[in-house]
Amino acid sequence: NAQITQENAGIAIEQSQADAVQVARAKTLALGAMRAKIWSSGGQVSGGTFLDVIGDTATQYELQKQQTLYHGQLAAQGYTNTANMDIYQGKEARTAGRLAAAGALLQGGAQTAGSFQRLG
Repeated sequence: NAQITQENAGIAIEQSQADAVQVARAKTLALGAMRAKIWSSGGQVSGGTFLDVIGDTATQYELQKQQTLYHGQLAAQGYTNTANMDIYQGKEARTAGRLAAAGALLQGGAQTAGSFQRLG
């Protein structure tokens, strides 16, 4: 389970990076379309300057890209924490199994010794 969960952590990182590339591509396309539209209208925009509009749009896309990467890191950390817990529980179960086996062995030895005492 831990190995699969660790693999999932890697997949979460890879997926967020792929999503971030798509956001960056969308940003490039959107800014290009905005520039073309603004220049075709004579460089006039309503509600702000050309640079304000481009800057705000670029900032929003960059924020989305960074959030995408951050969410991938959070998911990966969650998977890593789960994997570490699985490893810990596996070690605890192994230790408990060994203690139970040792206890059964001692109990069996004590019963055998008791049987010999009764016979002798």
